[in-house]
Amino acid sequence: MAAGILAIRALAGKPTAWFAPTYRMQEEPFRLMRKWLTGHIKTARTAPGRIETVQGGSVDFYSLDNPGIVARGNKYSVVVIDEAAMVTRLEEAWQQSIRPTLADMRGSAWFLSTPKGYNFFKQIYTKGQDGEEGWASWQMPTVSNPFIDPEEIEAARKDTPRLEFSQEWLAEFVDMSGGRVRREWLRYGEPTNIFGPVAVGVDLAVSTRTEADYTACVAVQRDAITGNVYILGADRIQAGFGEALQFINNFCNYYPPQSVAV
Repeated sequence: MAAGILAIRALAGKPTAWFAPTYRMQEEPFRLMRKWLTGHIKTARTAPGRIETVQGGSVDFYSLDNPGIVARGNKYSVVVIDEAAMVTRLEEAWQQSIRPTLADMRGSAWFLSTPKGYNFFKQIYTKGQDGEEGWASWQMPTVSNPFIDPEEIEAARKDTPRLEFSQEWLAEFVDMSGGRVRREWLRYGEPTNIFGPVAVGVDLAVSTRTEADYTACVAVQRDAITGNVYILGADRIQAGFGEALQFINNFCNYYPPQSVAV
């Protein structure tokens, strides 16, 4: 879609630009645009990336590694900021560098990205949802793509942690830092010096709907010397209330706990 937007303007003799988080991430769009504009290209160079059309239009390619100086002095009729949520200093890039390039031609900008937390990309998405003048936003989960097999999406849902699936596949804004247990804390190891009681934690989600969360159980025990907590076992199920209770009971029979926290 982004390539089409820029190609149409470039073929109409207008200057356009493509911005990416890094230099490597602009290489594929450059090849795509060069392919789409075959037969209409006057010049094409990779460093710095620029394609000029015989109609007088152009597509400039920038990386946003140093957003404070990029594209200064240029003017564009439309720009694309690709993978915008991955740009570390997106707000600075937009306000100080990219936005001024649109003033002369009253140009427009497209911010395209998978969400990545509650950053500036989330702020501008909210502007569109709130109907702020000059802004519009859309949310397109992977399931809306007719070229991707729904079974593949379902397989990914089963294999991917809930927050990651919500972000990468459902295009939802989630706060990865809000989890009580962070992935980088987890390590594999053989337990030693384990004493004391077993505790079982239960996270209830009583539903049989395929899109529902799971009822999950985890059994843990603490290393008396290092203080490390070992996960003895974990399991989950999508079930109604009665079946969930039986699942919890069976889990506790396998890992007899002193306490169960729900």
